[in-house]
Amino acid sequence: DVAARMKARLRDGQLKPRTAPALRAATPAAATDGGAVCPVDFTYRVAIGREPGVTRRDPSDVIKAGDTYHLWYSKVTKGPGVTDYPSGYAADIWHATSPDGKQWTERGEAIGKGAADAWDGRGVFTPNLLRFGGKYYLYYTGVAANHDASTPTKIGLSVADAPEGPWVKYSGNPILTPSEDAAR
Repeated sequence: DVAARMKARLRDGQLKPRTAPALRAATPAAATDGGAVCPVDFTYRVAIGREPGVTRRDPSDVIKAGDTYHLWYSKVTKGPGVTDYPSGYAADIWHATSPDGKQWTERGEAIGKGAADAWDGRGVFTPNLLRFGGKYYLYYTGVAANHDASTPTKIGLSVADAPEGPWVKYSGNPILTPSEDAAR
């Protein structure tokens, strides 16, 4: 029960309560629901827009480098070799930038599929990024070309000196694979 867990975390000092007036002062628009305070200052925007035969999904966290916002996402284009469009399993990872976090421009592919016989030969998707020590580390899921319901997905890593790339896949990929032991 979520409410019981939240109350326990409040009781144990893991959460600091904010009153509705304090939250309203910090958040321009807020609502209350059954005693819980819910910020509602949200406006849906179409970042890049629809394109026939293209699916964009699984956006990464947004980072800001200099004056530019960056994000990465899975992109699937309907066409030859893509048998299960719009499934993300056949995706590549693309990059977009924004000057204000609202209007986005697609910049191009950041990480493509591996070779046909590689662990990531069918697709790469669900990217996320860390910045550490002046480098950018992009983690992603990959699936082999012969992927089916019993084939495990694996996690890979690419590294770049700048958010724009070029991205270099780590030679030790995949960096994380599921255990062969079904009990784990």
